[in-house]
Amino acid sequence: GESDAASSVPGKVDTVLPMPDLKGQTITINTYGGSYAEALNKAVVAPFEKATGAKVDLVTTCCNNFSTTVEKGQYAGDIVLGNDYGPMLEWAAAGLLKSDDRLVQIAETRGVENGFYQDDLIAANFYAYVLGWNTNRVQQPPASWEDFFNTEKFTGKRGLFNLPGVMYEASLLGQGVPAAGLYPLDEDKALAGIEKLRQAGVLRTWNDGAELTNKLGTGEFDYAIGFSNRLVQAKEQGVPVDFTFNGAFRVASGAAIPVNAKNVDGAVAFLDFYLQPEVQAAFAELSAMAPAYSAANEQLKADVAAAMVTSAQNIGKTVKYDDAYWSTNFEDHLKRYTAFLSGN
Repeated sequence: GESDAASSVPGKVDTVLPMPDLKGQTITINTYGGSYAEALNKAVVAPFEKATGAKVDLVTTCCNNFSTTVEKGQYAGDIVLGNDYGPMLEWAAAGLLKSDDRLVQIAETRGVENGFYQDDLIAANFYAYVLGWNTNRVQQPPASWEDFFNTEKFTGKRGLFNLPGVMYEASLLGQGVPAAGLYPLDEDKALAGIEKLRQAGVLRTWNDGAELTNKLGTGEFDYAIGFSNRLVQAKEQGVPVDFTFNGAFRVASGAAIPVNAKNVDGAVAFLDFYLQPEVQAAFAELSAMAPAYSAANEQLKADVAAAMVTSAQNIGKTVKYDDAYWSTNFEDHLKRYTAFLSGN
C-alpha cells in the first residue's frame, strides 16, 4: 500500500556524494503534475526535505515550453524532470542543459545502463510501450506484435498513439523485421502495416494516457499499444485491462539541470538522493515508473517488480527504444504519420 512505500523511504541519506548543507535553501523542480507529481512529492520530495532541511518547489508546467524559456535566458528551475530522454537529448545538443561530471559519477556508481546518462542528462526512471488488451473482451490475448497486426486471427479494434514513436517499430516487428534491424526505420513498410489495420476497419487512435486507459477500459479498443505505467495504475484501480512485456519498448524518462539553474549544488544533491535504491523503489511503487537500474529493482516487492519494465524478469523481453534516432527524425516522421492518420 501507499503508506508502506512512504514509510520505508529512509530518513538516512546513503548518497554517492557527500550531502552538502542545504538547510534553508530552495530547489525548484520543473516537472509534470497529476499522479506523477503526487508520487514524486510523497516518495522523494518529502523525505529529501526532512533529511536535508531544504525546501523543494515543484512547478508542474513541464515540458513543452522548456526550450523556449531557456533560450530566452529565463529561469526554468534548478532541475527539469520527467520528460522523455529523446527530447532531452535535443535540449542537451542545443546547449540548454548544464554539464556536471557529478551526474556521470552518480549514474556509474548506481549502474544506470550505458547510453542512458551523460554529463548533462541522466535517466531517472523508465516506462514501456506495451501490447495491452481489455480483459472482458479478449479471452485469448495476442502474445506478440505479429499477433497484434494479425486481424484475421485476432479480430477487434486496435488503439494506436497519435504520435509515431513505437507505432512504426511495432508495425515493423509485426511484419517480421528483427529487433536488431529496426533502425533506420522503413517508414513506407511501417505505414503499410498500419494501413492493413485501417483496411480491416479496426484502426483507432488515442491522444494521451487518460484516453488510452479510458478507451481500452470501456472496450472502445479491444487491444492497444500503450504506456505500461498508465496500464499498471488502471489495473490497480480495477479497470479491466492487462498487458505483456513481450516486445515492449523501454523508454527512459530523464533528469537534468537547466543551463541557467540558480542552485546547481542543490540540484545535484537532489538527483543523488532520488537515485538511491530505496527512494527509486518507493517512487516506482507509487508511480508505476520503473527504477533506472537493477539494484533499485531488487528493493521492490515481487508484485510491484512484476509490473516494472526494468526488473530482472521483464527487461530481457524488451527492445531498447532508439532515442538518438528519434530525436533526429521525429519531425519528419510526425509530419507523414499525422497526414496518414488524417487520410492524406
